[in-house]
Amino acid sequence: MTRRLTTLLALALPVMLAAALAWLWAWATGIDAMRRDADSEIALAVARIETPLAKFKELPRVLADTGPFAETLAARDELSIEASNRLLERLVSVTGASDIYLIDTDGVTVAASNWNEPRSFVGQNFSYRPYFSRAMEGALGRFYAIGTTSKLRGFYFAVPVDVQGTRLGVLTVKVDVDELEAEALTGERDVFFTDPHGVVFLASSPGLLYRTLEPLPPDALDAIRQNRQYDGAEILTLPKLPARSVAGRETVDGTAWASEGVATGEAILTRLDLPRLDLIAHMLTPVEPVAAQARTVAAIAALASLVIALVIALLIQRRRRLAERLAIQARARAGLEARVAERTAALTRTNRQLSAEIADRRAAEAALRQAQDDLIQASKLSALGQMSAGISHELNQPLAAIRSFAENAQVLISRARTDEAAANLGRIAELTSRMARIISNLRAFARREGEPATEVALDRIVTDALELMERRLAAEGARVDWHPPEAPVIVRGGQVRLGQVVMNLVANALDAMTGTSERCIEIRAEPTPEGGRLTLRDTGPGLSEEARRNLFDPFWTTKSVGEGLGLGLSISFGIVESFGGRIRATNHPDGGAVFTIDLPGVHVEAAE
Repeated sequence: MTRRLTTLLALALPVMLAAALAWLWAWATGIDAMRRDADSEIALAVARIETPLAKFKELPRVLADTGPFAETLAARDELSIEASNRLLERLVSVTGASDIYLIDTDGVTVAASNWNEPRSFVGQNFSYRPYFSRAMEGALGRFYAIGTTSKLRGFYFAVPVDVQGTRLGVLTVKVDVDELEAEALTGERDVFFTDPHGVVFLASSPGLLYRTLEPLPPDALDAIRQNRQYDGAEILTLPKLPARSVAGRETVDGTAWASEGVATGEAILTRLDLPRLDLIAHMLTPVEPVAAQARTVAAIAALASLVIALVIALLIQRRRRLAERLAIQARARAGLEARVAERTAALTRTNRQLSAEIADRRAAEAALRQAQDDLIQASKLSALGQMSAGISHELNQPLAAIRSFAENAQVLISRARTDEAAANLGRIAELTSRMARIISNLRAFARREGEPATEVALDRIVTDALELMERRLAAEGARVDWHPPEAPVIVRGGQVRLGQVVMNLVANALDAMTGTSERCIEIRAEPTPEGGRLTLRDTGPGLSEEARRNLFDPFWTTKSVGEGLGLGLSISFGIVESFGGRIRATNHPDGGAVFTIDLPGVHVEAAE
């Protein structure tokens, strides 16, 4: 029990110490940062008050120098007074001032912008106001107070009105405080402005108005009563804000002013003197965000220190157990090494067997490919055998014609009929070209092709295949409707092997149309987004369901025994698949079978 308690204390003490130090550090740095932020905020609030007032400070001087107010004070007749009243009324609407009024040397208002309102300043005596006496001394008169007539707070700016060195009166501009206060003090923090006596004149919380931070001495009260600065307002003293200092940072408790509408709890109090306005700005900034941050930092520090303490404890415990484990591991290592050696030997044997199986499989695949190539070659030679009679006729016919044209050319030359002899020689050249093309196609078809897939044109493949099949097509009375593409369709494949596919399909179509009245084969070549498509349709009876299922299987055929091995379509399927293409067979709605071959374009190879 004692050992466990000691362990817990050893863990708890550093955790609590780390949490306390982290809280103090976070509190101090947070309060310092908040004070800097509060200095910026209070400066911004002051600027929102001073900037609008700055434009009104020079307004009375401009009006006194340019307006007819000196004449009005000198003449004091009804016509000039009425003109000044109306001018001042217009100036208020233009400048945004609350009131503008003209006072004679006795302090009596002669003309005012509110001359036609129930609370008009006309006839009122303002000689008790400090701004009047200051302006009569020749300086700019500045003052802030509650209006004795309007009962509205305002800032006052007054200048003397002189004519040739003679002082005739004072021109005063009043700026409404309520509107200025509503626009400037809109932040979330409590901001208020006090006069040098500590009386609040502007505040974001209306409950603070005309309250004092400290009790006023008698001379201050006498001065306020004499100039009627807060006329009609009850001046009360605010409760003193309790202060406390933590880590050398002082804060105040704003809840003491809750009855005055201040919602701030613990806060820092910022102060800024405004000598130009004769005011002092104050701001209460809540410190709860700093306190929350300090609590978070303390919790993180406590957790981190706890983790570190636990890690240290675990390391110590692990070190004690390490010696025990080393002994166990030493004993286990010997047995493990024996098992590893045994399994390594087994794995080596397995790898040898696998290598042998892979070699056997590769040999089998090579044999299969060779057998397939031999089968394709045999199929081509078989097709050549079937076409031999037609090919012989195709070659014998032009040979006979060549002999005839040559004999005729000899006779024509002997008779000096050279033009006709030249024509015969031209026909001989055409016939030899035809024979050369037939022989070239035969050689290409019979060649054992093993080169990789290249770029080939679908229309050329079909044209060459039809030329080889021309004799059989004519012999069986079949018609071919060949629709070549408008532009060459280039696909991946082999010229000879794809030609064999086309010949196989044409031959199957001829076999399927045996006994039909109309024997027509329609062939189309067209481009597709993936490459090219070749479509072959016959006018035969179409494909049965069984044929569609087994059509491309090796040795499956619908022909009689001895008429075919059933390898043509299977070989064609393998050739198309080897080029990455696809072949399928369907029935046409109007009758007959349709074979469609889709082949990839050259761009597919580049992408791969």
